[in-house]
Amino acid sequence: MEGVRSRAQTLGFTIVYDKSFPIGTLDFTPLLVELAVVKPDIIVTGTHFADGLAITKQLADMGVNAKLIAVNVAPSVPDYYKSLGALAEGIVFSPEWEPGVWWGSDCAKKLEVEFFSPTPQEFHVMFLAMHGEEPTEYSASLANAIILLVKAIEVAQSLDQKVVREAFSKLDVVTFFGRFKIDPETGFQIGHQSVIGQWQGGRKVIIWPPDIATGKPYYPVPTWEEKRAGKKAVP
Repeated sequence: MEGVRSRAQTLGFTIVYDKSFPIGTLDFTPLLVELAVVKPDIIVTGTHFADGLAITKQLADMGVNAKLIAVNVAPSVPDYYKSLGALAEGIVFSPEWEPGVWWGSDCAKKLEVEFFSPTPQEFHVMFLAMHGEEPTEYSASLANAIILLVKAIEVAQSLDQKVVREAFSKLDVVTFFGRFKIDPETGFQIGHQSVIGQWQGGRKVIIWPPDIATGKPYYPVPTWEEKRAGKKAVP
């Protein structure tokens, strides 16, 4: 959320309401009552799955509308739409990766770094064959961790943990999951780029960045009342 605050101010937006809540909160009524009074154009939440699902339901129940609603990270989980149905239409979210995001050798060439991994298409086929379901950003990130560990061991030519850790600090590669590059001192990820998705017509559509987008943003999103009446966020 610090990033949201900083970027919003840079772009000239006025932040009209900004509140935090304790971990484990599932009743957002007091906050949403206050939020409804200021009538924001855009709502952005920083949540996990349970609280993200709860805050969406309560926004709908209380009829708190906005032209754009972003919930992080709950909508990236398929159970979000299963739980909310049409109420999930138009909700924006920011996952680390989604099926259909094709970070591939072309991306690596553009960045002038190595591509090391199955292609996105190959990973998708392998995952479906092994598990019989679509990968999520969580299962994909775990698979990506194994691929990166293999690469780090190759670079290190050793299984010694300290040597492998040093090799990780030198890596700058693209995998099906995107770019991997960390700050050598902190270990913080500085290479990977998240994407922005939106639920449109019952499916997740990537709306940013433009070079890998699978659709265009639907804006303004339907109101809760319109969604209950059957309107979907289909361009």
